[in-house]
Amino acid sequence: MLLRRGFPASSFRKAPLIFCMRQVSVSTVCASGFPVGLARLSYASDYDGVSDEALFLQPTSGDWWVVCLHGFAGHSNQIFVRRDIKQSWLPVFIEGGYGVFSPNLRGDAWMNEAAQFDLQQLLEYLRQHHGARHFIFMSGSMGAAGSLIYSAAHPEDVDGLDLHGCVCDMALYHDFCMSSSLPLAQEVGRSIEVAYGGTPLERPEVYAAQTALNHANVLCEIPFFLMHGSVDSVMPVAQSRRLASALANSVKFAYMEVPGGDHDAPLSLEKNLLPCLHSPLDWIRNFHK
Repeated sequence: MLLRRGFPASSFRKAPLIFCMRQVSVSTVCASGFPVGLARLSYASDYDGVSDEALFLQPTSGDWWVVCLHGFAGHSNQIFVRRDIKQSWLPVFIEGGYGVFSPNLRGDAWMNEAAQFDLQQLLEYLRQHHGARHFIFMSGSMGAAGSLIYSAAHPEDVDGLDLHGCVCDMALYHDFCMSSSLPLAQEVGRSIEVAYGGTPLERPEVYAAQTALNHANVLCEIPFFLMHGSVDSVMPVAQSRRLASALANSVKFAYMEVPGGDHDAPLSLEKNLLPCLHSPLDWIRNFHK
């Protein structure tokens, strides 16, 4: 599916969005191992009528929310069921009083046009119905790539990024996946083709629009902490290094590599990564004081 919208050149504030999701319902998630108060938002997208869901936990104080986009083959419940991030991320969110928002966003959509439309609508729902005012996107892998794409396209919705391993050039990443001997990488590459309606040769304009590296002038205005394992075999660290080079002059950008770290290594690291700060979330919020 082609992107109808280009990335904004500079202005971070747009006209108010009208929430127009259909068949919206909210139910309580009552299951062992899930936090008390967790809710499920079910809806039909106004983009094309597709039914989907998101899970959310209300903030215990303030109006800051963390948006967690799941990784490849994941689902909206990933932050609540995957052991490593559940143990290292959720306590940080809860101790900080943050709301937690984890949408499914059509599965492995790689933040295509439909996923962007839905996420805009979902964030507006949180503003209108739950008093949300600030959103920090914190994700890894495909979720991190999607967060980066969305932030470049809709910076007015993003107050900060805390990303753990990502890619910033989707055409290059597709080529890496399809030339890999790893079955998982090839599966990822095929999922990108499905999400974008073809290969980079067939849909060059879509892949160009989804390449956040082309929009460093937008990303440099967003507080952004990025971490990547130095021997990641799933998402090459070279992509994060390219992005770090493009954002090197931004005082709002910080980059850290995990020496000898694989694809999942950054996911278990969150607390005490920056001097005198509890987490990168604190570092991001310092820019908004």
